[in-house]
Amino acid sequence: MEKLGKCADVAEELIRHLSVLNDVAKKTYDYHRKNERAALAELKAGYNIECSGKGSNEEKTYNKEMTKLMFRQGMLEDSTDPPQFR
Repeated sequence: MEKLGKCADVAEELIRHLSVLNDVAKKTYDYHRKNERAALAELKAGYNIECSGKGSNEEKTYNKEMTKLMFRQGMLEDSTDPPQFR
């Protein structure tokens, strides 16, 4: 939440992004025959929306670290690290 700042400071921008995603993202994705790159490029060009089909780097880092911790603590059945952690 710290990185997001005060809600009042970002509410308008957040609402704009969510409105575009709600109103046109699916139509754009279908129009481009499920071509994710083309659809995202159109959203960026036409609506100034920065987005990707992937999670944020913060989310990826968190998931990677959480998975490592779960392996170390024996919470996951396979005792070997997944390939991306080797």
